[in-house]
Amino acid sequence: MRGGLVIAEVALAVTLLVGAGVLIRSAIHLQQVDLGFDPSGVLSARIALPSAQYERPIIVQGAYERIVDELGRAPGVEVAAASSQAPLGPGGGSNGLIPEGNPVAIESAIDSRLRIITPGYFESLRIPLRMGRTFTDADIAGAARVMIVNESLARLAFPEGNVVGKRMMCCEGDPNDPRFKTIVGVVADTRWRGPGVDPSPEFYLPMSQIPAQAWDWIDRSMSVIARTNGDPATLAVAMRAAVANVDPTVPVYDIATMEERLGRSLAQSRFNTFLLTMLGTIGLVLAAVGLYGVLAFLVVQRSHEIGVRMALGATARNVVVLITGQGLRLVLAGIVLGVGMAVVTTRLLRELLVGVTPTDPATFVTVVIVLLGSAMLASIIPAHRAARVDPTRALRAS
Repeated sequence: MRGGLVIAEVALAVTLLVGAGVLIRSAIHLQQVDLGFDPSGVLSARIALPSAQYERPIIVQGAYERIVDELGRAPGVEVAAASSQAPLGPGGGSNGLIPEGNPVAIESAIDSRLRIITPGYFESLRIPLRMGRTFTDADIAGAARVMIVNESLARLAFPEGNVVGKRMMCCEGDPNDPRFKTIVGVVADTRWRGPGVDPSPEFYLPMSQIPAQAWDWIDRSMSVIARTNGDPATLAVAMRAAVANVDPTVPVYDIATMEERLGRSLAQSRFNTFLLTMLGTIGLVLAAVGLYGVLAFLVVQRSHEIGVRMALGATARNVVVLITGQGLRLVLAGIVLGVGMAVVTTRLLRELLVGVTPTDPATFVTVVIVLLGSAMLASIIPAHRAARVDPTRALRAS
């Protein structure tokens, strides 16, 4: 029964440590994932213009243009912009896009995330431009309708390449009047939902060219973004002041630096890793203490046998090997059982892992080595105590 308890403790420790190990490796990978944008030095906030005062689209557009202009001229601000959704923030929507030449049908539509932005958006987040150009102040209503797509959408819509200059139907077109928009640029994919979620197709429209009904799609709400060389948190005052200068009745909410938002997106991963690491460590300690206790009790029980062995010529080394070997057999049995359990249970963590498989070989090998090392340390004291048994006294005591 005592041996069975040690085996169970080791098996549980293996399962927990492997779970913690794959989560730790996943967390390390998350820290190294390319987000597609630079979160350092960026502050963002959310603004919602009330429909009663801002019923006409031209008034809504003008208000956001003035807010961005005011913020861009604030001390310490390198560049400012507005977007219907900033990475790691609320808001946004999606739309089906149909590349020119494809049938105008739902089967041809590519569901993509829509971003309504002002000039300076890509510069404020340092989203790399892969080809073409970004939006300028010349992309206004009445000018040629333009759009920018990310790499994922470009690959889906035009797998043959040569994306810039191609046209797509979206948002306001119909079969009789498709109102195609010309792609003028391709930007890098962004992990806008966090490092643990793969990029999705996205397209960007200049705020000054969106259809009037688009403001109803996003409830007249936009994210305001500002970049600085210093501490972005210090821009909160300037951001509130910029909004107040345009309309003091409009509240500014959800103010946070982009690095704070990134930290929030990783909070659940960090908690899961911490919890399993603590449980695995406790399991490892309990397994080592249990093994030590069993072997220590075994030495006391077998002191007469050990004395006989030594009287018949066994050396201290033989006794150490005997006791240590018995302990390692228990640990190996627990490791085999634990590895089997870990292979099954880590599959439950599959949705939480990024860049590592549930059966990551490096994690399993590391955990086995740690368990074997702990077993050796737990066995060495009882084994050396057994090697110091006086055969004469042990035989006399019997």
